[in-house]
Amino acid sequence: MEVNKKLEYKKVNFLSTKKRLVLGVVIGILLMELQADIINYIFFNNTLNIKLYRFIYLILILIPVHEILHILFFPSLKKVVLKISPKHFLVYIKYPEEISRKRFLIITIMPFLTLSILLMSILFYIKNEYIFYFIIFNTAGSGIDLISFYIGLSLPRNSIIKMEKTGLYYREKSFL
Repeated sequence: MEVNKKLEYKKVNFLSTKKRLVLGVVIGILLMELQADIINYIFFNNTLNIKLYRFIYLILILIPVHEILHILFFPSLKKVVLKISPKHFLVYIKYPEEISRKRFLIITIMPFLTLSILLMSILFYIKNEYIFYFIIFNTAGSGIDLISFYIGLSLPRNSIIKMEKTGLYYREKSFL
């Protein structure tokens, strides 16, 4: 009896790509506003006069740092492809190989955890506006990552994930 070795992938159907991007931006901005208010209250006693335009240049530093934090957690750094879409104002990563659900979750959430959550602990020791803006800009840019993390959580625990040009696909790991 011959075993069919063709792997059956299922497409993740969670909104269209455009709707997911819009939702990610909205979530990122809402979280940024919330986080800015909380940080301003806790660390700066509501004395910080928030003016986003004054620190917009920090985004030029933030984007590469954010993407590097994604890249560091892929199994093979040589196979990671960084893509830039000026039309959609996006920087994103493509990876041609399969990855486990667990690794996908780590890759997806790591920049948010590192730059938006852990970096806040530095504010206990150094109350610095640059750090504040770096944190909230990262949160704004992490909305799409948070949606991807949610999608990853909704997949079966033993899933294997593949990123394709047409979307995100998964299959359950075969134990045969």
